[in-house]
Amino acid sequence: MFNDDFTDFESQQWNGWVAESDLALQIAPTPDGHCLELSRNAQHGQHRFLHKRMTGLRPGQRYLVRLQARERDDRGPGIQRLGFCIDGDGPYWHQVKGHDWRQLSQAFTATSDSHDVSLFYDHQRSGLSEWGNYHLDDLRFYVPQQSLDDLTDFEQSPDPLNSWYRDANGGMLGVLADTDGSHYIGHATPTSAVTKGRVLTKRFNELGQGHPGTFSLRARKPWCSPETNVVLDIEYAGQSLGRRELSSSEWQNFEWSLETVGGSNVSVAVHEQWDLYAAGLWIDSLLVGELYEEVTDFSGIGAGEQFNGWELDSRTSDRVVVVHDSAAEGNALNFPTHPGFKHDGIILFKTFAGLLAGARFEFIMRVRSNNNIDNARLSATFDEDSVMGETVIRNLQWQPRDEEPRYKGQFTVSNGPQVLRIYNSNPASRGNDYRFSELIVRRIDLDE
Repeated sequence: MFNDDFTDFESQQWNGWVAESDLALQIAPTPDGHCLELSRNAQHGQHRFLHKRMTGLRPGQRYLVRLQARERDDRGPGIQRLGFCIDGDGPYWHQVKGHDWRQLSQAFTATSDSHDVSLFYDHQRSGLSEWGNYHLDDLRFYVPQQSLDDLTDFEQSPDPLNSWYRDANGGMLGVLADTDGSHYIGHATPTSAVTKGRVLTKRFNELGQGHPGTFSLRARKPWCSPETNVVLDIEYAGQSLGRRELSSSEWQNFEWSLETVGGSNVSVAVHEQWDLYAAGLWIDSLLVGELYEEVTDFSGIGAGEQFNGWELDSRTSDRVVVVHDSAAEGNALNFPTHPGFKHDGIILFKTFAGLLAGARFEFIMRVRSNNNIDNARLSATFDEDSVMGETVIRNLQWQPRDEEPRYKGQFTVSNGPQVLRIYNSNPASRGNDYRFSELIVRRIDLDE
């Protein structure tokens, strides 16, 4: 089964990528190793230059193609782009501009067990002396995390804007340092110009199609007066997500919910109504992501896929607690009565890193009892805080999916890795049998 395909061109290895024979592609040395170079002798216009057949894919699974790209130092002044194409779908273009490495990516959902991934370039010149030159590195094809969280805090070098570009109305915005040493983007001095329109835009190819998502930022009016009214208008896939008024010279947090559309732009538009007083705007912490939902259904091949990061307590034998697969009920993780099985204490746990701090999540267990002799008493905690209190598992059938989940709880995330644990407080060695078909963790604060 496919896991992760990474190509960094070290040791002169192409790792199965095939170059078009009529293009001047070569592996070139860099101060940090090697990269792939498309030289100035490449043809002008749009051309496929590299491709690879990815096999062992799972239909319905979402995958991500990602690479690093930059201009060569001797590139001419023409416009150049790189594009991703999956089995003839595309190319989806990204502009390549500047000599610093930038990360480009494209997501898609597999429809078969193999797909052809192709890379295209496009160089448009306006004069005979112009040429296009590219460096590429770190080509990766992999299964992304369930939740995309793209955070721009203007702290990262060499690209503090993290591929956001300034629209015509954002030309006066610059990366500025706050008093605490952190950074943001905004006007350095008051401006008498009235801003009406987009100031920042970024294209997100990683977002899937039709998933619940979120966009958030924090903003402030650095020079505040009643006569200066600043309104933020977030546009996604050509539609407004709604306007929010900046009412304070202090930092304010704003968040919008959205339904993802693959390969669409997010734009921050500003509408200022100015009268006699200087105006300005500061923006920080732009976060775009899918609304987090992780479902562990114990499918796949082997414990690595089936457990999805969940782990059995060290006292529990993985020869006793195993995934059962039946035509009647699908995959289920079975906890049977067994003389050598420690029934009480932690039975399952998983470490979560990268969840959005301050966000609230729901944890749902789809679980049933195997008998009615001496039922398990399950509970759950998140970093020692109670998620679900001790609950006796009495149902012998799976709960219908159209009913409100019976075994669930909520938790709020703080910074750093945190552990979600499931306990059974019944030490009985007779009865005490149960099984899980799904463990679900999903963000809920934007649903309310």
